[in-house]
Amino acid sequence: MFHPIVEYLLAGGIHKTTIIAILSIPLIHLIINIGRYIIGFKIQVGYSIIIMVYLFYFLGTLLDPYQTTSNIFVGLRYGFIFISAITLFSISIYQIFKKVVMHYYPKLSVVIGATTIITTSLIFIGRMLEDPILTSINPIIIICIAILSEQITILYIKNGSSIGSVFEYFWTIILAGIAYIFLALPIFEDIFLQYPWLILIVLLSNGLIGKYTGLRITEYSRFNDLLLEKEHDEHISDTEE
Repeated sequence: MFHPIVEYLLAGGIHKTTIIAILSIPLIHLIINIGRYIIGFKIQVGYSIIIMVYLFYFLGTLLDPYQTTSNIFVGLRYGFIFISAITLFSISIYQIFKKVVMHYYPKLSVVIGATTIITTSLIFIGRMLEDPILTSINPIIIICIAILSEQITILYIKNGSSIGSVFEYFWTIILAGIAYIFLALPIFEDIFLQYPWLILIVLLSNGLIGKYTGLRITEYSRFNDLLLEKEHDEHISDTEE
């Protein structure tokens, strides 16, 4: 049994995945904040990572005829295929029009509009292979693809293709995959549908992380020599006294 409010919404025809998508927004941000500010992942912030998580999630639901649960393996496999294809295609199209004298937004619109080619191609390949996922793509996934294409292009224009930017983008995808796994686990779905008020604790946790000013976990290894040297100096100082 779910929480009475959730039961009321479900009885009124509200889809289960819709409720989960709404309740999961603060949880996804919590996972991102932990990864960025506690662990120390260098990721590209913005809502592109949120779009990636939902792209994973809704692709995973296509295997379920009622689309009430998201299959983690399906979501990750097809999600990485789509993200890789969108990334390579968007950057390639932008490079073609990079030197064309156009206003910024029309040029960006050309790149976003061109994603219809890669989307249609994947659906066509799915039809040839009789793939149940690629032939079941819904409008929500298409919207995610269009928004993600825009974000990828903007990030590429802003940061270029340096090694640092590539690694940041890579860790962004990895963290999006981790957030999706948490979101798609049945136990997390059940917990949030039974106790939706937990969202308040998640919001509070996001606020507390925002106040955190200590070292990230990954920074301990980077500054390990300095910390050891400081401890050594303090030990010598204590000995002399």
